[in-house]
Amino acid sequence: MSANIELREAVRTMMLPIVPEKEEIVTEEIKKGLIALGIQSDDHANWIMLEFNSWIESGSASIDFKKILGIALNIGDDKYGPPLSTIYIELHKDLVGKTDLSTSEASNILSHSGLIARLAELEKMSAAQITNVLSSRYEKQTYDWKHVEKILNGFKLAPKLDLSLVKNLIDNDEKLEEATLADLDPESATAIIATVAARLNYSGEIEKDLLTLLNPGGKSFGPYLQMLFFQCIIAEFFDHPMTILYEFNPRGSVADWACGLFPPSLEVADNPFLNNAKSVSRLDINWAHSKKEAQLSAAKSLVRILRAMEGMGFPARRELAGWLRRWLLRIIRIAKPKTHIINESISLGETHNLLTTVANKETNTTGIIEQRIVDFISSLIPENLNWRQRGLGDPVNASNVSKKKLGDVDYQEVSKKQVLAYEAHAGRLTDLYVKGHKRTLQKSLKHRRTEWEGISDPAEWSVDVIFVAHDISSVTPHTDTIEGVDVNFKFITFKDFINRIKIDTGHLSKFVELVIKPINESRTPNTVRKSFEDLK
Repeated sequence: MSANIELREAVRTMMLPIVPEKEEIVTEEIKKGLIALGIQSDDHANWIMLEFNSWIESGSASIDFKKILGIALNIGDDKYGPPLSTIYIELHKDLVGKTDLSTSEASNILSHSGLIARLAELEKMSAAQITNVLSSRYEKQTYDWKHVEKILNGFKLAPKLDLSLVKNLIDNDEKLEEATLADLDPESATAIIATVAARLNYSGEIEKDLLTLLNPGGKSFGPYLQMLFFQCIIAEFFDHPMTILYEFNPRGSVADWACGLFPPSLEVADNPFLNNAKSVSRLDINWAHSKKEAQLSAAKSLVRILRAMEGMGFPARRELAGWLRRWLLRIIRIAKPKTHIINESISLGETHNLLTTVANKETNTTGIIEQRIVDFISSLIPENLNWRQRGLGDPVNASNVSKKKLGDVDYQEVSKKQVLAYEAHAGRLTDLYVKGHKRTLQKSLKHRRTEWEGISDPAEWSVDVIFVAHDISSVTPHTDTIEGVDVNFKFITFKDFINRIKIDTGHLSKFVELVIKPINESRTPNTVRKSFEDLK
């Protein structure tokens, strides 16, 4: 065997983190270094192995061996080799002396240090997720995320949560909570979360588990909501296995701040991890079964949610975590006292002023006030008075399909085989929005057809979907046949729609019932109530 091959074999035996394309160059540079030390070519491989074994056995490396090791590490990886060369010996010592790794195991995990650093810096993986990657590649080797974290600390790449960034994240989440959940209560909002989760290929019944987590046995258990919230904060910044608890210091300042957002009315804990998962590295079904009967169902739901999210790709998990944070912020907001309540003793003049304002411009309340006005006016239209209604008072983002509605609210008259559906839209209505509504309309019509088949041929029915918007210049009336039923799409401005009814004092009680009371409910953001007052 040639001296070069023997030297390469010796270098490989040290299990150094050398990228494949650099191996030949590293071997040549080591050879030069050994010659400079006065080592004969035929002795290069033996010298390497003697020095390496001496270091491994004694824990002390000679100055000459450190020089050769430095050459190999510096050249072996352009980006991560130079910083590693200054800490390699100490890292190896710590991995053996301060963990449960053998010298060979320490060398083995350090051989992946370049990969470990890249996954952390470029892929934003946590130490636990990197450990999963390594374990999946090398099944016979048992790694712990703390081993990986020690290496990342050496590179100054260990992932950590930054309190200022977390605060900015939650500030943005609070804005999105109002914009995307509008006036949904937490129970109804789970349907929206389920739709998002399905689109992101979540495997599990997240709606069922969220409802259980929200209200196990008729009472929410706040600490589990806090735990979910903190794990979902981590998911925004790092690709991290959601069931692993302690890598991001859940007893530190960031966790304390995040958990402190939950009001006492939710019966939360100062530190939910300390009180509910002390000395537990991973939340699993065994942890859940250790809980008292009153919290068992919620604990199992929490585990199922985190475990299912753990199986998702980072972009999908990150997106779902964002929706879950909004949902939890909705729970937090509703649990706090309302800061503004609209007086239900409204005058006819104030009602006219508000209706006139809404007729002329959008309210910028994510469509909440507009939908309440459509509820109110549509309920007064003569042909709707004695018809069966669906959806009156529903939240803006309530699912039409689950309630088999053909619009935000619809009115049905069986004897006439007719349905009038109203869809509120603040601002300018576009053809694209109408097309999106048709997709959900088709699903709802399938359910309604089943009902109508017990009465007559569904083809005999007529459906009018009336869009109410501030600007309808981009759309034109038309008729489509959907699920074998003729559907007439009609468009009317808020101004013309509101002017259909002459409002008098006899209508004020209904205005309070359909407009003010729903807006006064906790599910509606305080900003909407303030906007309502400004419109009067």
